[in-house]
Amino acid sequence: MRALSPIVAEDVWFVNAAGQVLNGRGESEKLRTRTHAMQFKDSVRTVTATEIQFRTPEIAVAHVSWGMVGDKDPDGTPRNPAAAS
Repeated sequence: MRALSPIVAEDVWFVNAAGQVLNGRGESEKLRTRTHAMQFKDSVRTVTATEIQFRTPEIAVAHVSWGMVGDKDPDGTPRNPAAAS
């Protein structure tokens, strides 16, 4: 996760799939490090679509559609992909 952080803007404002708002590169790296150590350690994410809209020349909003297999609940239980449908 440390290798990924330099490509993320220092002032990033990120909303994850659970609706959790992360403010700044440090907060984003901290959460990703924790969740990828267990919940997403064996997961594979596939991006199916990406849409980027520039609101100003310096500000963009990105919407990414994706799917994942191999992830786990916070308690370590494998997730059931059929239950999420």
